[in-house]
Amino acid sequence: MAILDVTEYNELTQAGRGHLVMAGQEPCTLNQQVAVGASSAQSSAFADTTRFIRIHSDVACRVAIGANPTASTASMRMGAGGTEYLGVLPGLKIAVIATT
Repeated sequence: MAILDVTEYNELTQAGRGHLVMAGQEPCTLNQQVAVGASSAQSSAFADTTRFIRIHSDVACRVAIGANPTASTASMRMGAGGTEYLGVLPGLKIAVIATT
């Protein structure tokens, strides 16, 4: 089964002298897995403390983020094996659909 992993963070990691690193500060707030298929599927709402997410897909897919998102052919594309870090607002959701 194809999966979109969604890892939630409330802050980014800091390197020396306060420089931010594009990596979530572990431990993460929450980790969700959303099945990637022929129709759009949504995650649960992000936690109240979530400000950043790391998404990783094992297949090519399209994702949309919003209060009640629907992923479509016009949504942001991720290649198979792709990983992205995104800033988000608490309470939003991510939707995913398979693509070529």
